[in-house]
Amino acid sequence: MEKMNRVIFLLKALPVVVIFLLLLPNSNRILYAQTPSPSATPTSAPNANQNQSQSLSRYEFLTLIIGTVSAIGAILSGFGFAGWRKSKSLEVEFLKLVPVISPIIERLIDQTKDEEEKKRLLVIKKDFEDKFLRLRKQKRASQEARKWLSNNRENLADQAVAHALANESCPQNVRDKFRLNINRYLYGIQESLDIGDFDFLHELDIEEALTKSFYEKALNFILEEKVSKNKNLSADEITEMKKYFDYTIQNVL
Repeated sequence: MEKMNRVIFLLKALPVVVIFLLLLPNSNRILYAQTPSPSATPTSAPNANQNQSQSLSRYEFLTLIIGTVSAIGAILSGFGFAGWRKSKSLEVEFLKLVPVISPIIERLIDQTKDEEEKKRLLVIKKDFEDKFLRLRKQKRASQEARKWLSNNRENLADQAVAHALANESCPQNVRDKFRLNINRYLYGIQESLDIGDFDFLHELDIEEALTKSFYEKALNFILEEKVSKNKNLSADEITEMKKYFDYTIQNVL
């Protein structure tokens, strides 16, 4: 299972890496286009073709920066470093890199004299900032949801088992194993909220004690009665948890 996951990660990373490699041969030209020598003396006034070339250079430079960041993150994800994946996701890395990339975009906007180019760069800047705000909001909601689930997991497992087996006569050892498995699924959802993807849920490797319908009943009970109707959780926190509960029920059980 672990080897298969690594293959999947590498396949996910491949398109980004290819784009990065295609841009790499032009990196020197792009970088030097941004930093003209102060001692250089212009031989003639810039014409329209030179302005277009400069515009493309700035555009390529910005694409190269963002492509490099994406490629490095994708490669790391592809090799599946357990420690890295355990505590971070690509979204988290993106949030950390925003203070590095934002000043680069600002400098490009300040340096350009072409109004059309400046408009394009401002659109990129806005898209970049919007994504940052959206991911930051989502990450905060995920962390709060994870904290709530961690604090209530044991109690939720007890209530879910009591609900799912209310009209069933099960040996105590089967009931105990069923509760343990529900707790493990909840732990998988809890950690997935921290990591930011579904892959951890497929690594649980749980040996079922009862048929799938009992697990669906237990997890749906938690989602519908204890999460969705919880007044102490924000709408964003409920949305984040619902995403992982739904995925577990539909794709993991």
